[in-house]
Amino acid sequence: LGENNKLQLGDKSYETNRDWRPVFFSQKGEVKPTEVVFAGYGMVVPEEPGQAEYDSYVHLDVKDKWVLAFRQMPQDIPAERRQQLARYSDLRFKAMVARDRGAKGLIVVSGPTSQARQQLVPLTMDGTLGTSSLAVVSVTDDIASEWFKMADLDLSKVQKGLDTGEMAMGYTLPKIKLAANIDVQPVKSRGRNVLAILPA
Repeated sequence: LGENNKLQLGDKSYETNRDWRPVFFSQKGEVKPTEVVFAGYGMVVPEEPGQAEYDSYVHLDVKDKWVLAFRQMPQDIPAERRQQLARYSDLRFKAMVARDRGAKGLIVVSGPTSQARQQLVPLTMDGTLGTSSLAVVSVTDDIASEWFKMADLDLSKVQKGLDTGEMAMGYTLPKIKLAANIDVQPVKSRGRNVLAILPA
């Protein structure tokens, strides 16, 4: 992490590495105060034989806005449905979907029903080079719950409803306009692939 990371709601600043954290492939730079739109699990999955399509963005305008989505995929779905959604639940794929719809940034939250070991996405590379063309951050369940309460919603109930695999319309979270500055610095190191040196 660089020294100039910021996530702010009005006059309230959130603490980096405790309340939120940039994702390693996030675009760097500043995001002015921007509306937040909730998009369920943030996935767009085409129809397959025996499996219906899954689209978190139906009738949802996210252009120039933050998209808030749960990490991973719905928890209480059959194995066949899970297999269909697996590829599209990848965080980079979700960021690409949000970018293609004109979003300014993507915010992910694990949520109370998640099986993720850590609420915040670890700041480590996934072996793929390149950054995204939008800001990507993760926030804790407590921070997301706070935003949902401002809209008279319960984060846990919302996630449990989506965990059945049923789709639900997304919506704007009123009163929430988030500003951010993303400062992630790559750390370079040297690796060697020599296992042993054999004497001549």
